[in-house]
Amino acid sequence: MAKSDRRLIQADENDKKSVQELLELRKEHEQALGELNQTIQDALQDEFHQVWDETIKPALENLKDTAQELLKRFSDFEDDFRGYLREKEPDVDIDLLDEIYGDALKSKAQRKADQ
Repeated sequence: MAKSDRRLIQADENDKKSVQELLELRKEHEQALGELNQTIQDALQDEFHQVWDETIKPALENLKDTAQELLKRFSDFEDDFRGYLREKEPDVDIDLLDEIYGDALKSKAQRKADQ
């Protein structure tokens, strides 16, 4: 009986060593994975900043410049466009006039349409 107890104790100690070795191995693998993950994150950040600086940022600046140019061109022709609409008031939808000029002009156009 003592011999089998010693074998069981020895087996338990071997199992404990094996489990401890596995836990250490797992810890090393988790650390290696963490380092690899950080390397990947750093590479992605660098790549994103490169794409941002070389592609996205210039495109956004170009879009901003284009939008400003369009607004400038529209403001140059806005008065002419409003004058054109004033000349065409009888042919223009009353709701459109209200949207552009407000209630006073809508009322005037409505009176013309009712006559």
